[in-house]
Amino acid sequence: MRSFLLLPSLVALMLSAASVSAVENSPSIASAAQIHAMRCFSLKRTPVHMNLTDTQLYTKALTHRRPTRRATAHQRRASTVADVQSSVRIDVANMDTGYPLGSLSVDDGGRLAVDGSGPGTTFSTLTSSGSALGTQRRILVPSLSGFPNLGAIQYASTDSPTLGPGLSSGVKITGVADPGTQPGDLPAYLESYESGATSLPTETDVWTINYLTGVIGLQWINPDGSIPDTTLISNGNGIAATGDLAAFNSVHGSGWFTVKLTRSA
Repeated sequence: MRSFLLLPSLVALMLSAASVSAVENSPSIASAAQIHAMRCFSLKRTPVHMNLTDTQLYTKALTHRRPTRRATAHQRRASTVADVQSSVRIDVANMDTGYPLGSLSVDDGGRLAVDGSGPGTTFSTLTSSGSALGTQRRILVPSLSGFPNLGAIQYASTDSPTLGPGLSSGVKITGVADPGTQPGDLPAYLESYESGATSLPTETDVWTINYLTGVIGLQWINPDGSIPDTTLISNGNGIAATGDLAAFNSVHGSGWFTVKLTRSA
């Protein structure tokens, strides 16, 4: 009689155990747990985002991938800067007053001078696209046969090729024979239109061009490699440069003043 009464309890206990076993081995619940774990830990070193779909997880993973070779190649091509040959004229103005003096020209005798009446000589130089400033540039004078490079030579054979404060030395702007000098070179002994067969300390790739304002400057390099502040000057006719205008005028005449050179189309 007691065994018969215990039978329902035993059956209930067996059904409960079977239910627990089925829950533990359920494929659907195990899969959900795995998906949850994947969502929490698949993206290393990133914050855990709950309740994301598998598509969202895959999209987030893509954002952490390194750029492809094709993408970086496109960026490299976009950053390439090209040099373009340009024909320009060079206008001359008084630096202190802004008064225009004319354009730099090759006169009838073949000398470079300031021309207040004509359109000026056509020069040629390289223009860097995408760049605001060009340094150590070469300017060509196609019309000056035999001396096609616009350069700077020692002003006089009695001068020193070293420019600087307190020094009366200067350099004259004229046409220089090939091959000229390279950017950053020290002065080299080359022939020029002004010196003829006599070689004087010379530099050609000394021009600074601001492509936004058009202003042209000159940077001379001394024989010892030092770089002095260099000022462009004129007496109303020729063009020169010095490191000390007052000292230069004390030796070469008092009619020299600072000028600004500007390129124009």
